[in-house]
Amino acid sequence: MDYEVRVKGAATAGLDIDLASRQFAKVFKTEVEKAHKIITSGKVVSLRKNLSLERAEKIHAVLTKIGLRAVIHPAPIKGAELSLVAEPELDKPTELSLAPAPELDTPSVPQQARAVQSPSSSNTDSPTTDSTAINIAKKQIKDADPEVNVVPIGNGFTWIAAGFRLMKQHPLAWILASAAAIFINAGVGLIPVVGPFLSLAIWPVLFGGLMVGAHKQAKGQPFSGFSFLNGLSAQPIQLVLVGAAYLVFYGLLIGLMTGTFILMGDDVSTVTLFIITWSASFPPMMILFFAPTLVAVNNISAYQACKLSLMGGLRNALPFMLFCIGLIVILLLGVLVVGVGLLVSMPIAIASMYAAYCDIFD
Repeated sequence: MDYEVRVKGAATAGLDIDLASRQFAKVFKTEVEKAHKIITSGKVVSLRKNLSLERAEKIHAVLTKIGLRAVIHPAPIKGAELSLVAEPELDKPTELSLAPAPELDTPSVPQQARAVQSPSSSNTDSPTTDSTAINIAKKQIKDADPEVNVVPIGNGFTWIAAGFRLMKQHPLAWILASAAAIFINAGVGLIPVVGPFLSLAIWPVLFGGLMVGAHKQAKGQPFSGFSFLNGLSAQPIQLVLVGAAYLVFYGLLIGLMTGTFILMGDDVSTVTLFIITWSASFPPMMILFFAPTLVAVNNISAYQACKLSLMGGLRNALPFMLFCIGLIVILLLGVLVVGVGLLVSMPIAIASMYAAYCDIFD
């Protein structure tokens, strides 16, 4: 059974609304103004739906720590998804706003969907401090994996368009950051003997930094030309572990191509080799494609990130294939423009990977 978490304003008499708004915005990665409207609107708002009971309870505990009245409901109903609600809509009546207030105090929820109350929620005199609440929130939701969405096939091209729009907002910074990451990685690859291995190992750190920069931009902050450095502070060890998985993947890929040549000899055509290689490499490629972004942005382990990346890729194989075709076309166009076009096409490709991540992972 799926569950959803609803919230309706402040639960404690002495709650600091501004503090609670900042805590809510920090934990749920939204704007403080939107968080303030959700808390003070007086309407019942559905924050998350289609959740497992375990994840719903973790989110409920976080909301309780912040000082909000929250409840877990079975059987998701049509509601105002936090990530989809435009700010003006919070002032308009919604289906959820018709739910009576007592429903939040004494919800008719089956025993297995109980709303877990935190011991500190009964303390109405001293609101939780900003840092304490955030630390508690991180501990309680750090193992709550992002949701994996199944999207229409046409979204494969939509991601590229979204990546172009993202890059267009700060074009110079995107070009500088992307070029720096690529040139640093290429320079490391030139080191004798160990260079190619180090290059694969550190690329997730550089790429993860770019994804953190894109994530900050999506939240309203400017994209920096030094965004590739963000990976040094965003789980660098876990990102290097993803790089180790890259080494294993490319080692297997090279072994597969070599074995195909040995077995089939001169009879193997380029098309046949491409089909065999693509078919065999698609699952491991899915394991690694979103992994650096999931580690850097969602602060999860390399293992969790690889598992989620595989799930997201396999569930969206068709839009992902369309996306890959679009990326190939974009990069080829960049090469055709005397190679200089890559300075534009590469940032678009990287930004579109962030757009794909946002669409697939909730």
